[in-house]
Amino acid sequence: MDLPIRNSEDAVMHKSFFVSLVTHVCSALLFVLCVALLATNAAAQVDKGNIVGTVRDPTGAAVPNARVVVTNLATQVTQATATNSDGQYVLLLIQVGTYSISVEKAGFQQSIEKGINVDVQSRLQVDFTLQVGAVVQQVTVTGAAPLLDTQSADVGQVVGGKEISELPLNGRRYDDLVFLTTGSLQSLQ
Repeated sequence: MDLPIRNSEDAVMHKSFFVSLVTHVCSALLFVLCVALLATNAAAQVDKGNIVGTVRDPTGAAVPNARVVVTNLATQVTQATATNSDGQYVLLLIQVGTYSISVEKAGFQQSIEKGINVDVQSRLQVDFTLQVGAVVQQVTVTGAAPLLDTQSADVGQVVGGKEISELPLNGRRYDDLVFLTTGSLQSLQ
């Protein structure tokens, strides 16, 4: 864009205009970047959990392309994925609830794990070892020990409806329920 420059005053004004324009454009881009980063952090505060794991054969080798299906036992809604070349699978943004997980692959028996409880922001690791056999055979695991979250250092606890309705709350302040969780402290201010 060529503007006629008549004197040194016009040149200074011309340069000042472009410096101002570049400054405004950079400021707008920085604002958009900040908003995008804040939106990413806000999206991390979700009311869902994740399930990850590894599928192996009896020798400990990874089983690639095994079909992993997670089923919500209350709603029968399913979510499926396949293991990668290392036998690992990831199921993200699973609704809070109790689930069963089934894994199957041609040449192996189907394996099912029931009673998997997904809580808010939990990241559960559920590994499987598939036994060699026909697909019509099933191996079902029930009543397993509670899963330990080895994927993150986050500490969380779910306060159930029974605790909420039966425990006295001073002034019925629902935010005092946070003090039912392990490790929470109340300041004396």
